[in-house]
Formats: sequence, C-alpha cells, structure tokens
Amino acid sequence: HRVDRRQRQMCIRDRYTAQVAALIRGICGRYDLPVSSEVTEEVAVLLGETEARIAGLPPQWYVRELHFGDEGPDVHALRLILGLSGDPDRLDIQCSNAVRRFQSGSGLKPTGVVDADLALLLGESE
Repeated sequence: HRVDRRQRQMCIRDRYTAQVAALIRGICGRYDLPVSSEVTEEVAVLLGETEARIAGLPPQWYVRELHFGDEGPDVHALRLILGLSGDPDRLDIQCSNAVRRFQSGSGLKPTGVVDADLALLLGESE
C-alpha cells in the first residue's frame, strides 16, 4: 500500500511525529493493513499502549464520556487513577470533585466530565 506525498505530509504534520508516522506506515505494510492518517484499532493494538498514547489515542479504560452518577468498570479505573476510596464503581461527588481539581490543575475548565481528551491526560490505570 502506498501513501501519496500529500497524505504522508498530512500524517506527519497534523497527526504524528515523523518517527511515529514511519512506525505506523511500517506496521501497516508489514501486516497488510491500509495506510491512512488515522490510527485504527488494529494498528493501535499492534503499536501497543505507549505508542498509541503518542499517536493520541485515549487509554483502554476509556469507553464513553463519564458524568456524575455514572457507574461501571470505566469509573472504577478512573477512581484508581485519581487515588480515590469509596464506592469503587460510581462517579460520586468525591470523584466528580477530584476530576474538577485535576481539570483545574491542568488548565482546563473544571466541568467534572471525563471526555477522551481528559482521559488521555489521565493515562492508564495500573
């Protein structure tokens, strides 16, 4: 699969460093995957977590936008990252306030909502 020069420049300029773009092109070629300016799920799995983060993909625990009152394993992972005790699977007031503090400390508007960009800043749970 070939990428024309314009696509390659867009890939490097708008989405990745030159090193990551080359890595992605190489992986796509090696595994006979289509080359594009986006990192697909297949490529992300092949890249691994560190490279996927460099490419701008949210962490594995992030599966939806999280709001006050949400429950589930994604909330559990969020609470672990934030170092919170309490109800492990519920985005309660303690968790919502911790999200707001993290947002404020990161120069973001403190909404208490966890979107893909915030999840990327928070990173992976251990």
